[in-house]
Amino acid sequence: MIEFGQPAALWTGLAIGLPILAHMAYRRITERHAFPSLRYIKPSQIPRTGRKTPADLLLLLLRMLIFLVVMILLADPYWSGPELPDKTASGKELVIAVDTSPSMGGWNGMGEAREIANKLIQSTEDKTSVVSFGKKALEEWEAGYDRDTLLKKVTNLNHGWRRGDAQVLAERAGGLFGENSGKKKLVVISDFQRSDWQSVSLNLQQQGVEVEMIRVGVGNETASRFDNRSIVESKVVPAGPGKVRIWTVVRNWSEKKKTDSLQLVIGGEIKDEQKITVAGLSSKQAQFIVPSNEVSQAMIRLANDDPMQLDNQRTVWLKAPPPKYFGFWHDTTSDEQTRSEKNFLGTAVESAGDSGWNRWEEKEDNANELRMGNDDSKLELLLVLGLGNWFETEGLEESFSTFLKKGGVAMITPAEIFSETASVIRNLEWMRFSFTRDEITFENSLTTFAFSNRSCLATARGLLSEKVTLRSPCGRSLPTPIT
Repeated sequence: MIEFGQPAALWTGLAIGLPILAHMAYRRITERHAFPSLRYIKPSQIPRTGRKTPADLLLLLLRMLIFLVVMILLADPYWSGPELPDKTASGKELVIAVDTSPSMGGWNGMGEAREIANKLIQSTEDKTSVVSFGKKALEEWEAGYDRDTLLKKVTNLNHGWRRGDAQVLAERAGGLFGENSGKKKLVVISDFQRSDWQSVSLNLQQQGVEVEMIRVGVGNETASRFDNRSIVESKVVPAGPGKVRIWTVVRNWSEKKKTDSLQLVIGGEIKDEQKITVAGLSSKQAQFIVPSNEVSQAMIRLANDDPMQLDNQRTVWLKAPPPKYFGFWHDTTSDEQTRSEKNFLGTAVESAGDSGWNRWEEKEDNANELRMGNDDSKLELLLVLGLGNWFETEGLEESFSTFLKKGGVAMITPAEIFSETASVIRNLEWMRFSFTRDEITFENSLTTFAFSNRSCLATARGLLSEKVTLRSPCGRSLPTPIT
């Protein structure tokens, strides 16, 4: 069905009465002609009558049509109806979810997960989909793929390096199934690490989804991770002139007391080493003193052969690390408002850091390289000012999407004509939304987003599997979403 990006503009349709009033009020004016004598003119009674119908009906209709077209254009119409369900879809449907968080790299968890997923794909007759999670994003292979393709995808799965986030799957799982599936089943294959799952709510019974949990990477473990130690925290603090103190916390996840060697590695060489004994299911601190004027980076490492090596080392900066870079994209013919907005946001980002360990620096060259398609441009934050038709004209969609997929963060501000911004976002399918006055409604959006302008702020973060409506807290129109 047809919806409008700016429904408030429909009130301009009342202006259609203007040409009607103009035609009703129009009267012909009799012209005066000089005549030498009225002697031979016979008088007659001509009744005075007012004109009750407009003249030039074709001209009136044309003017009314022009007003209607302008009204519709201002309302920004678009087609956004519910997708018709696939009437041919029926029977059972199976979704296999494989955890790819870093902890799956230990205890042969990833190998077991691939093996179990392969057996499920080969043994079932149901329509099968595969989804991986754990990198704060989802990778999906829908039931339209043949079995050989799904088996190949599963074989190539591997653990990531970012902290796992199982809530991503919990909020997306219900939307992975077809609407007409007779039976829905979700199989989750994971090591169910406590830090990833302790706050997750995976309740899909209301949506008719059967959930089966398969735990991998257990080995001989019964209640907790056996024979694993990890460095859970590392900090650097001043320790006097020209020195810094590296403060480290080592955690023993097993139930037995363990003794390990904690090493300080600088430049690939072991500069210091100390024995550390940690009781079962406990933590212990350790410290190293390092001259900061000679070394800029160091590694703290546990020298043991436990089955989970990913959490056995931490790298720390002894001097201030390089700054994080941000840059701007905007129309090449920028106006005074864009320049003011650029100065305002640039100052805000730079002031968000400090003069030492957390610094932000504007890099116009890096932003221009990214704009020209250089995916290797070092940029952590991209600010797109006045997103409008120029964005599509320059063909920046691919560079922008690649930047986001690689973990970049972008902030978008609206153009002078908001309908241009809304059209770009909708055409590129960054998210599905409808906008009315001070409300904005999202549906099935897979984007982490926020809303802001200089006078008002509203935020929403995470994945949306259901329709959500936000209202501006200051009663004004919400600005452009930030991807």
